[in-house]
Amino acid sequence: MNKTYRGVDGEVGFVSAWASENPDVGVGEQEIIKITPNERVDFELRFLSPFEAVEPAYMTTKPLSDTSTQAEWGFSGHMDYPMNLISVAILLPSSRLL
Repeated sequence: MNKTYRGVDGEVGFVSAWASENPDVGVGEQEIIKITPNERVDFELRFLSPFEAVEPAYMTTKPLSDTSTQAEWGFSGHMDYPMNLISVAILLPSSRLL
């Protein structure tokens, strides 16, 4: 995987990009769009290949002690019809489809 970076790391506008011939990795980038110090970083994920999508993502931090921090990462995604129905069918156990 090739990685490239644009901008100043840790600041709004910083972009981390990746590119791989492996279809499980693909090509894309994420850009920091908002920072709430010591609480949250909001990103925009841009998937370019093998499919195109732009989705919001975030990372939150919560201090647990003077020496440890809990970090959580999440994102929202959207899938158009008919792939949304196909993915549900794949995820359901086969016994539920009968």
